Amino acid sequence: MASIFKRGNVWWIHYYVANRSVCRSLHTTHERVALQRKKKYEALDALEQLTTPSKIPIKMILQDFCEFLQGTCTYKSARNDLSYLRQFFGPCCKALEFGSRVPRKFRQNRKSLPKIKDKHTHRHVPVGYLEQISSEMINQFIRDRMVATYIYAGLRREEALWLLESDVDMQNRLIRVRAKEVDGIFWQPKTQRNRSVPISQDLFGILNEYQAPLRSQWFFPGPTGNRWHPDYFSKCLRQINQVAELSWSSLDFRHTFGTQLAQKGESLYKIAELMGNSPEICRRHYAALIPEAMRDTVEFTKPLTIKQTDNTNTEILLQELLDKIDALESKDQQTIRPRLRLVRHE
Repeated sequence: MASIFKRGNVWWIHYYVANRSVCRSLHTTHERVALQRKKKYEALDALEQLTTPSKIPIKMILQDFCEFLQGTCTYKSARNDLSYLRQFFGPCCKALEFGSRVPRKFRQNRKSLPKIKDKHTHRHVPVGYLEQISSEMINQFIRDRMVATYIYAGLRREEALWLLESDVDMQNRLIRVRAKEVDGIFWQPKTQRNRSVPISQDLFGILNEYQAPLRSQWFFPGPTGNRWHPDYFSKCLRQINQVAELSWSSLDFRHTFGTQLAQKGESLYKIAELMGNSPEICRRHYAALIPEAMRDTVEFTKPLTIKQTDNTNTEILLQELLDKIDALESKDQQTIRPRLRLVRHE
């Protein structure tokens, strides 16, 4: 027997085919419609016309797809696409193994291939079959990159959600937070001022290897390829944090950026410009983190330090100097002068 249940506002159906569990969306938010479609599934089950769930190995699909890319795309385009697939799935097939596209200078002697370590060993999507890939896996892959952007660029929650592909300039290493109108909806930053945030070396390494799995105009597309709804994004982020027993939000990640800059000794004016705040707000949040860095600021001149010397050591040095003078003069003159000695006047 089939059963229906809700995921969010959408009704789903659960049934078994050949002793295998299957869940499918009924693409409706109305219970009556869901019950009618449930009867259709039960009728197909009675006629044994329900399709058996497939189980396609992901390695086979990726290998065929990589061979298709190498045969139809340019070298650079295929190399970039293979890099994205390797980052998402890992070197799970021959075409995605490191060194699969051997540079020309290594083709004759493959033993001289440089050993490359996988930097994303623990970040790959753990799937063995194509049917195991879900939209939630793809969304989590995107959210990880978004969290890095909050931490290393200090963006507000909606500033990252409203980023278009044209707003992230990887060539000049800039993230442009600016007003825009998309699909008839106008948006602008909270302070109504556009700004540019430099992309740090750490963030550049993360974003340079990132490509949205879904074709979209948004740099961080939502589950359907459209813009993330802010509340839904926060809900998904809370669910991830609960698994890791964390209570961080987008605002906490943003404050991490300002805190690190303050502890580094950067001025509050620079922090305010990068975060799109006023210096007064930054002073409230971060001034207490850099009191030690301000001590040298109030010193106009450095005090002269006089090195204290011991009188006994000074007398010894002077006596040695006088002895050397006597030795030099005795060589030049045949007459022997009386030996010079140091006399202290009281």
